[in-house]
Amino acid sequence: MNSTQFAQLLMPFLRTNDLANLPADMALSLCAAINGAIQEYYSKVPSAYKGTTFSGTLTPAVTVTATFVNNSNYFSGWNASIPLQKGFTIVAGSDPRQNTIIGTNEMLDVYTGPTGTFQALVYGDCLQMNGVIERFTSDPVLVDWNRVLVRDENWRRAGVRSVFPGTFQLYPFGSYSQRQIRTPFCYWIERQGQSEGAYPPFILRMDSLPDTEYRVRVEGLLAPTQVALNDLIVPVELSLDHYIVESMVLPMAVKRLMPHPLWRDKTLNAAVMDDYRVAMRMTEARTPDQASSQNFCGTPPGY
Repeated sequence: MNSTQFAQLLMPFLRTNDLANLPADMALSLCAAINGAIQEYYSKVPSAYKGTTFSGTLTPAVTVTATFVNNSNYFSGWNASIPLQKGFTIVAGSDPRQNTIIGTNEMLDVYTGPTGTFQALVYGDCLQMNGVIERFTSDPVLVDWNRVLVRDENWRRAGVRSVFPGTFQLYPFGSYSQRQIRTPFCYWIERQGQSEGAYPPFILRMDSLPDTEYRVRVEGLLAPTQVALNDLIVPVELSLDHYIVESMVLPMAVKRLMPHPLWRDKTLNAAVMDDYRVAMRMTEARTPDQASSQNFCGTPPGY
């Protein structure tokens, strides 16, 4: 079901049938009811109904030419593709440290080399997890290598504590700010300020810079998508199972419309609350798995 169809199902509960000409404040209240219902459903439904497999690619160094200024975070002459390359590692000019791209022409740390136009190496050493991902349920897998990457936040923290200028050669496996160019073994999560609406909300950072292209798969849970004001008129597909919208999600949205200024009839309130409670019970009662479970507990052979 799409956003416009869902909104049309809500219109009989309001004192208007003209979805296209709703005042902006009324339309925003309608969006809030739809979004709140979807978010409530996602918070109650078993995780099996939100799971999916994501895929991404780690890429080796690409050479670019840009102008860098000493003691500045900004560069010119080359534009990073944002958000695709946000979080990528850049080794700029004669600056010995590996920096991070955070904007079209911006790096996380200041450039410490001489001012001028130089070549730089850009590594796709992270996977940007976009706004539809709530969390991961597995470690990433290098598909072509059949290798599971291990989350290791301690590696990152140890690397930060172990960095001393001019002693890179003492760390054969690299450090947090001077990682080796090789096949990844570990990863960690770098938050990007999700509470402030940052995009992507978090990044999967590898413990090394890719020496070739690596395809990566990881399992995770989808987060609810937002219905915007324009989506009421220009339909977008909702991230919901089509066969549960009317019985589970719609009653949640109708209940949220009860305080709406255009609510049609307060005598409906009791029936709306009854439907809401039934929808909540149905949502919480959905089976936690889509296949028969296997029991691998028992006495080992020979005992």
